[in-house]
Amino acid sequence: MDMVKASDMTCVIEEGTTTMTQAMSYMSGTTVKIVGVPVTSAATLMDGNMDYHCTSSDASSLAAMKAEMPDGMKDEWVILPELLSKEPLGPVTREGDDQFTDLV
Repeated sequence: MDMVKASDMTCVIEEGTTTMTQAMSYMSGTTVKIVGVPVTSAATLMDGNMDYHCTSSDASSLAAMKAEMPDGMKDEWVILPELLSKEPLGPVTREGDDQFTDLV
């Protein structure tokens, strides 16, 4: 499956994020049309994943959502190969590990 085949699907997207902006920008320049349903927090994306056709988020979040799905559903959901943006995720270190934080 690719973005063209995903056209006309209903997709939940966390509002106020760059994901929402990037999805709308991508679709404005293509024939792909996805109905975006805004949700207020990342916690509701998984619930939306079960109720709608798709979820839009960064690649690592999508992989985590898919990993948490019941075994019978994992094969039904596909992470599309198209990346709408390549925003870096920030480094995170464990609290109290000052030596490693200084290194990072």
